[in-house]
Amino acid sequence: MAEADRRARRAAHDLELAGSLENVWAGLHDVKKALVVASDEASKQTAALVKWTKVLAWATGGLMLLTGGLLLEAVWSHLASK
Repeated sequence: MAEADRRARRAAHDLELAGSLENVWAGLHDVKKALVVASDEASKQTAALVKWTKVLAWATGGLMLLTGGLLLEAVWSHLASK
């Protein structure tokens, strides 16, 4: 009789453990899904930052050329007035 009780307790423990493992597995699946979504969002944000960095680099280059041209014009005008 004691052997039957021990087996019954062991079976109950095994079922409880299997349920816990199922919960862990489901939790891991949820974490994986959340990580994929977060990774996709981070990729989109990185792409947007790269795009705006390129736009700002071109705008800075254009402003630099414009400023250089204006500086040359000011220098030529100053030299021509002498």
